[in-house]
Amino acid sequence: MARWNTTERERLLAKIEKQDDGCWIWTGCLRGTKTHRYGCMRYRGKSEGAHRASYMEFIGEIPEGLNVLHSCDNPKCVNPEHLFVGTDHDNMKDMAAKGRHFYPLAETHHRAKLKNDEVRAIRASVQSHNQLARAYGVTKRTIINVRQRKVYASVT
Repeated sequence: MARWNTTERERLLAKIEKQDDGCWIWTGCLRGTKTHRYGCMRYRGKSEGAHRASYMEFIGEIPEGLNVLHSCDNPKCVNPEHLFVGTDHDNMKDMAAKGRHFYPLAETHHRAKLKNDEVRAIRASVQSHNQLARAYGVTKRTIINVRQRKVYASVT
């Protein structure tokens, strides 16, 4: 169960701003990337994510190996009603289901070696893997992966 430490709970509640949508926005220190800033605070003697501290304070301990996820998709939110635990895989599934993550496809990916038209030509070609690899300046393994749709799967 939650450890009832009034001082920590008061510190946590002092740094939130309640919004009409139900989110409790953390107004204290933030860490993370420019687009995904999470609250941070000292909690139980160590630096902790504010959403994790809120979960522990109001709901209970976080099981080993699990993360605290946001149903509201707002990284600054610490409302315990918007928080749930899950694995990294759960987080990725939730993100994909809500359309929050952009996966650059085929030639738009920053590491793409081939253009979409080249991928189509490789798949249609009767030339050997080695011949195509030399022609396109990639490895034989890349050609095999293209043909097996292990890479550039979005190219039809």
